[in-house]
Amino acid sequence: MPNGASPEPIEIAESANYSPEPEPMQPRMSVSESWSCLDAWLLSTPESIPGGLKPGADDDEIVILEGALGVKLPDELIASLKTHNGQANQHGVCFFDETLLDVKGILSEWTCWRNLVVEGVFEGVTSDPDSGVKDDWYNLKWVPLTKDGMGNSVCLDLDPAPGGVCGQVIRVWHDDDRRERVAASYGEWLQWMVMERTDFEPQRE
Repeated sequence: MPNGASPEPIEIAESANYSPEPEPMQPRMSVSESWSCLDAWLLSTPESIPGGLKPGADDDEIVILEGALGVKLPDELIASLKTHNGQANQHGVCFFDETLLDVKGILSEWTCWRNLVVEGVFEGVTSDPDSGVKDDWYNLKWVPLTKDGMGNSVCLDLDPAPGGVCGQVIRVWHDDDRRERVAASYGEWLQWMVMERTDFEPQRE
C-alpha cells in the first residue's frame, strides 16, 4: 500500500451539486458537538482509543487531499479533519473495530482502490447497492473514512445514484457485493458513532 504518496490524478467527471439532505435524525449534533462529546468521554477512558485522537489537519493538508482525490469535500468532513485528523494509531481501533483514517490514510486507502480501477479489475463487475447508491464495485468518488485491515471501509459517497444524497455515508466491502447506505451525511454518521461509543444521548428540547 502506498505510504501516503500523492497519485497522478485521472480524469473524473465533475459531480453534481450537493442535493438537499433528507430530514435528519432528531435531535442533531454538529460535528463540533460530536467531537466535544467524544473528547470528554476519552478524558475518563483514555485506554478506549490507545494513542488517542490526532490534532486537526491544516489547510494545506486538506487542499492536497482534495487535489489528489479530484473532489471538493463537504464542509462537515473538512471541519472534522480540522478538529481531529483521524486517530494517532493508524493500526488501532476507534469505531466498531475500525480505524478512523487521517488524511494520509484516506489517500492511501483510496489509492489502493484507484489502482485496481485503473487496472480494469472491476470492469463489468457490479454491486448490489441500497437505494440511492450506484451499483459500482468501487467508485472513485467514494472517499474512505475508516478501514478494518481486511479491505473494507466506510466511505463518503460523492456520486450517489438517483434518490441518494451527495455526501451520504456508505459501507463498502472488498469481497461482498453489498453497498449499504448507513447515514445521510458525514455529520449524522459521526454522531451515531459517538453515541454508540460513549452511550451518550443528546437531549431533546
